[in-house]
Amino acid sequence: IYVIYFHCVNTGIAESVKTFPKLSSDLDDGELADSRTVCNKDTGSKRQLQKWIRGHLFIVRGGGHIDMWQPLYQSEGPAQVFLIVLTWLISALGHFSREQRKNVVLSYDNMCHVDNLRVARKPLPLPGDLSHIWLDIKKIIDSLHIKNHKDQRCHELYNPDSLKQTHPEMNTMCCEQTFAWLGRFKKIVCTMGKCHHHFYLHRMVKRRNKYIGFCYQNNRRPIQSRRPVVSSK
Repeated sequence: IYVIYFHCVNTGIAESVKTFPKLSSDLDDGELADSRTVCNKDTGSKRQLQKWIRGHLFIVRGGGHIDMWQPLYQSEGPAQVFLIVLTWLISALGHFSREQRKNVVLSYDNMCHVDNLRVARKPLPLPGDLSHIWLDIKKIIDSLHIKNHKDQRCHELYNPDSLKQTHPEMNTMCCEQTFAWLGRFKKIVCTMGKCHHHFYLHRMVKRRNKYIGFCYQNNRRPIQSRRPVVSSK
């Protein structure tokens, strides 16, 4: 099983917070375990820009199927990303054994900061084997963004090249390809109110997944979005 990025069942994270209140309290004070990290991913003006825009976090499987999406509030902070991804992991992999989870690959452009949270460095306050669900899976940074990480530990711990021998055809760019499709509707959804925005996006994701499934059922490769060509007379 191969999974990329952090999201079409939009169930939200409220249920997880109610079910596991101890986890939420750990995240409240779950700053980075190692504050000495020198990785400069998402710092400076780019980080400030994230606080001004409305964003969404997607979890996309290697074939392009969108498993889950969630709106982001304020900025794409590691704690918020961790809670959203953990909600998906419990839902999608909760019935897996620990050995099966070791075959799961999770790719994210800022994995170094998410995996460096204090709450992520130890077993989680969850029942049974779920306490090790984050520690069991393989975590990498996708091939497009790994070059932006300046900390040598990022290249040692989360380098996607480490999986080329076992998964030579692994597509670490499937979420970026999905965002290329989603970018066509950016100006449309940004003019909508919150409820209309989320409803429209939900229906578009359902249609996208239906198209992806149709392509694979008919041995066709899904077409990625392209910029429209405007012809002039």
